[in-house]
Amino acid sequence: MVQLVLAGFAGALFAQPAPEPIPLQERSTSASRQFIVYSTDRPLRQGLASLAEETKQAVLGTLRLRDAWRLPVVIVARDAPAGADPRPAVLQLIDVEGASKVQLDLERGRSGVPESVRREIARAVLFEISCRQDLPGPVPEAVALPPAWMVDGTLALGDMRRGSIPTAIYRGFLRAGQIDPVPLLTVRPAPPDSTSAALQRAVAAALVQALLDRPEAGQGMIGVLRAGVDASGSDPVERIFAGYPSLERSRAALAKAWAVQAGRFAAQREAGVMGAAETREALAEALAFEAGTGTERSREGIAAFAKLGGGQALRDYAVGAGARLEQIGSRIHPLWAVVASGYRQVLRDLERGRVREAPQRIAALERLDSELVARADAIDDHLNWLEANAPGVESGAFAAYLRAARPPAPAPKTDAISRYLDSLEREFP
Repeated sequence: MVQLVLAGFAGALFAQPAPEPIPLQERSTSASRQFIVYSTDRPLRQGLASLAEETKQAVLGTLRLRDAWRLPVVIVARDAPAGADPRPAVLQLIDVEGASKVQLDLERGRSGVPESVRREIARAVLFEISCRQDLPGPVPEAVALPPAWMVDGTLALGDMRRGSIPTAIYRGFLRAGQIDPVPLLTVRPAPPDSTSAALQRAVAAALVQALLDRPEAGQGMIGVLRAGVDASGSDPVERIFAGYPSLERSRAALAKAWAVQAGRFAAQREAGVMGAAETREALAEALAFEAGTGTERSREGIAAFAKLGGGQALRDYAVGAGARLEQIGSRIHPLWAVVASGYRQVLRDLERGRVREAPQRIAALERLDSELVARADAIDDHLNWLEANAPGVESGAFAAYLRAARPPAPAPKTDAISRYLDSLEREFP
């Protein structure tokens, strides 16, 4: 047996003993049959199988790639040891007598499956693309992880297409003169719930879109992934150049492509996207219901769903609240998209009568909501700090662009974006 192990928190390869045998009957298979999920918790493994399929379709759709999988992806979900935090996910390429598979090991803590599980599944999908080209044949001696910017940028870009673009973040970058994505490619990814992570995802989304707009399009992403096989792509920028030869190995061309895309995102209207406070109020209203009768009647939130009893009353509430969430979905503040998604899943479970884990999941979403309030404030503070400490003097094009309350009427040579692009042409001749 050949076993290559890649730690979720690092890109290095190291030896690890084979896992304990898993009972074959404790498994669920996804719709495409690519994902096989092992867990003693049947609802958990069924949920992970569905999430895996949804994540794969989102990744392939965003990167404009067809579903041509060749390696199965085995997801093993276990509970963390009592009193311990879940260990980082581990991604492995395993070959047993010529039969290869990708394996993702996850641990569930006291608060449930980590929010990062979607990211780990996306990384497994991209990792399978890295490995599949050599089959049939010997397993590569080493395979680098898919770059973090590709994983995070692909997911963020897909979320932006379905929801809203955080134009304020891109405006903040441009206002501060941050027009080079290369530093992002060489730093360790920030913790997923940190302010830095939100900024990194925004930068990564613009980079992914900029590369998809190159002549190589989605096939270039396969080239980037393939550059990590046999450890041939240790330099993240060189991996990009391997997949996108149209950049002519020019870091200035890469910076320009990113800056142009960031400018496009910054220029888009937010189409009524709500701020943090307005989003929280809208979510509370969408999830509220009337309980009791007569003088005992009160307005409650989803945490008090038990007051509805069960049966048809609970199902009607879940369907109605779900519909109200869909109505405000495209206007929700980008940071609260994960909260809205979590409530949608809770409502789907309530509609089906699955109430056992709902209180814990609602409590976790309420804690996340409180954390996001602090995170949104921290992002504003960080962008203000970037602007205050930006070197040099802002260009007139940026100043004119940022003063515009609305994008100007189409005018190819004089509108704000054209002036911005002209300034880039002068900076990157």
